Amino acid sequence: MAKRSNLRTAAEADAAPPANAAEVPRVTITVPFRWPPEGVYLGEHVEVRMYDSLLQRRVLKGLGIVLSDAHCRLENGRHVDTPPNVIRWLLERIGRAAAP
Repeated sequence: MAKRSNLRTAAEADAAPPANAAEVPRVTITVPFRWPPEGVYLGEHVEVRMYDSLLQRRVLKGLGIVLSDAHCRLENGRHVDTPPNVIRWLLERIGRAAAP
């Protein structure tokens, strides 16, 4: 019998909040979005520096802590425990929400 990992996908995290969910506020935002046209170049690398924004750094760190504590994972199975994976997780969520 295969051992079940304690890591959860984003959908599982939404369906079953962590045990301390009362301590973790939820935020809902509206994001403008449009799928790119066919044939446009889809870059694979983004480098982000947040030198000038303490707010961005705090939000990224706070979200990373919550996602890691909730054992969330990306669609490819990776645990969301690094800043790049937090950003990937957000992009996956937006993509799934915008899917036709």
